[in-house]
Amino acid sequence: MPKIDRHLEQAEQLLDNLPCGYIIFNDRGEINYINQTLLHIVGYASDELLGQKVEKLLTVSSRIFYQTHLFPLLTLKSEVTEIFLTLKAKNGTHVPVMLNGKRTLAGTEQAYTCVISTVWERQKYEQQLIEARQGYQQALEDNQSLKDLSDRLQQEQHKLDQKLVEVARTKQEYVQLGKVLMHDLQEPVRKISFYFERALSKKLVPTSAENAELLAKIGKSVSRLRLVADSVQRFVAIEDEKEPVTELWSDQLVTAAANDFMTATGTQDVQLHVGGSIAFQGRAAVFKTLFYELIANAVRFRKQGIPLIMNVRSITVQENVFQSTVDKYLYSDHVQIEFTDNGIGFDQRFASYVSGLFNKMKNDEEGVGLGLALCEQIVVRHYGKISARSAEGVGTTIKIVLPVVQPKPFF
Repeated sequence: MPKIDRHLEQAEQLLDNLPCGYIIFNDRGEINYINQTLLHIVGYASDELLGQKVEKLLTVSSRIFYQTHLFPLLTLKSEVTEIFLTLKAKNGTHVPVMLNGKRTLAGTEQAYTCVISTVWERQKYEQQLIEARQGYQQALEDNQSLKDLSDRLQQEQHKLDQKLVEVARTKQEYVQLGKVLMHDLQEPVRKISFYFERALSKKLVPTSAENAELLAKIGKSVSRLRLVADSVQRFVAIEDEKEPVTELWSDQLVTAAANDFMTATGTQDVQLHVGGSIAFQGRAAVFKTLFYELIANAVRFRKQGIPLIMNVRSITVQENVFQSTVDKYLYSDHVQIEFTDNGIGFDQRFASYVSGLFNKMKNDEEGVGLGLALCEQIVVRHYGKISARSAEGVGTTIKIVLPVVQPKPFF
């Protein structure tokens, strides 16, 4: 007997010191034996677990798996291998393990013997695999999104290229047509004017009050026709302007344009106040024309009997560079130039109308109605905006907004 007891003790020591967990429970799930290795893994003492249900060592999900799969498999097949469970240690830590089990007969009672090994590294590898799979899936989705965006971008670039070709062709046709029209219009006007003046100098028309009135009307019509031809030629020439873009200063251009206007027309009683000096990029000649036209327009529609007062103010503002594209925003520095006068003004309802080609508020007004249209063409060609705010009897404010740095043209 002592020899048998000694062997049993040695066997128990061997079981306790196995490099893996070892547990035996009966068909009621009650723990009959648990070795020291497994006790160390779960942090319990032997007397805390012996006689307790084996589910005490399992997490909720593993309990469900034990009751629905593991225990029925052991009962039916008498053996299970490589079953992955999660133990719940005494301190609440979850321990991933792999279980191999076998059902045996201990006397008249069924016994379930299980060997349990921790699989910390496997869990880490599984997590890495999951993360790698997720990363791969995300990369596939991102790659597909990039491909879709690339295809869409290519389509949009193709559409843009077609539109640019169309715009370039239309622009060229417009310039060529303008040149032809100007030549065909200027030449008849020149001849009519020449022969009319010759007829007057030669006194080929009999002198009478009626003839004098008719001649005056013809002379006025010839002068107006020449003015129309010159104005349209200037309008078309702006589109064909080849002057390079340089740095300009708002106050210097306004002052230079005002001096040119005063010299050319002999206008005296105009008070011009220029405030602010902002540098921006543009074509000097066309902007001088722009300011010249604005000053001429203010003089043309001044109040009679009082000096014309013009206030010009320049400031820097932030504006969205996208003018037509919806829901696109990119703000950059712009120069805002405001021309305010104390002229006769007009009804604000006609603010858009007055900048149209040949549009005039009154048919008997001097000029041909191209001044503000020319100004708008210059501003738009430099990627800017122009607007008018006016009140009858009070005056008018023309606001111009231009990018400080000119975008590179497409063609």
